[in-house]
Formats: sequence, structure tokens, C-alpha cells
Amino acid sequence: VIFNKNLYHGFSAFGRSASNVYPYTDDETVAVFSVSEHNMRHLQFAYPNCSIYRMFLSVDPERFAYVPVEKKRKLIACVDKSPENTAALFHMLMSRRGKVSDALLDYEWVYLNGFAEAELSKLLGEALILVSLSTVEGLQRTLVEGMLCGCIIVAPDYGSTKEFLPRQYRFPIDDLVVMAQRIEEVAQ
Repeated sequence: VIFNKNLYHGFSAFGRSASNVYPYTDDETVAVFSVSEHNMRHLQFAYPNCSIYRMFLSVDPERFAYVPVEKKRKLIACVDKSPENTAALFHMLMSRRGKVSDALLDYEWVYLNGFAEAELSKLLGEALILVSLSTVEGLQRTLVEGMLCGCIIVAPDYGSTKEFLPRQYRFPIDDLVVMAQRIEEVAQ
């Protein structure tokens, strides 16, 4: 049984050369589990004779409890899985701070990297905005956890985010300007 948590990492593991043997086509592979419809569709295309099943995410709402906007800090949490895109967005906003816009003057940015679950849930409970610019996630669990905690999400409109993220939180993948404008608007 194969659990494919991330379509992109899964295919990357095979390297840059074609193979005559893929574990998905091995006679001993009885099933493949996928975390999203997006991933499942791609896996079914690549391995049409393989039994692929969709799994569903479960997040504990007790651990990731809702915090109303008025109790949030001036904090922007950022999933740090797309560092180049994140750096571009961050510096675009910082270059405007105090010059073109006062919206982010008192805001702190925290990059979500290496936090234990309890620390992550505390940060998401405090954060007003959660940014994730990654487009190579199988299913971004942190975005689901952030929504449960009441964060306003800024993320690209792609693949699996279309399955669970409300439209008002999804933005064109290559339009950092519109994402930056949304962050300034929320911060204001």
C-alpha cells in the first residue's frame, strides 16, 4: 500500500530519468491512498491500472480552536515552503511600509518552520493573516488549521486549494501584487 501525501514530492523521488519499474505498477501494490482529488486525478492518469483511493483530512478543532478577529494580534504567519515567492511578497510589502502604506507598521511576521503542534496552534490562534505561497503541496493542512483558528488566508489558486479553500482566500498564482494588496487591506 502506498500513501501519496504529496504528488510533486512523490514524482520527484524517482529522479530525472525514466524508469521501467515504478512501485505503483508493481504486482504487490494493492492500493494507493491520495490526499486530494487533484493528486488522485494525476496519479490515475500516470497509473491507470492502479487502485487509487481518496483519503480525507482530519484536524482536531479542540487543538486548533477558533479565535475571533478582534482577539487576534498584529501578526502574519507565513508557511515557509516557497522561500523565493515568500521573500518577494515580504519585501514588496516592507518596502511600502511607512512610505506608501502605514497598514503594516505594527505587524510582526512569523515563518512557520519547525514548530511543535501546540506552538503552531497558539501562533495560528494569535495570527490575523496566514500566508502560504507554495504550489507543490498535496494538501496544505496548515491552511485548514489556520481557517479553524480564524486566520484570514492568502494563498495561490491552484490544485488542491480549490477543493477546500474559499474563493476569497485564493489568488492568481503569479500575481503577488494582488496578494500584497489584500494583506494591506486586511491589516488596515
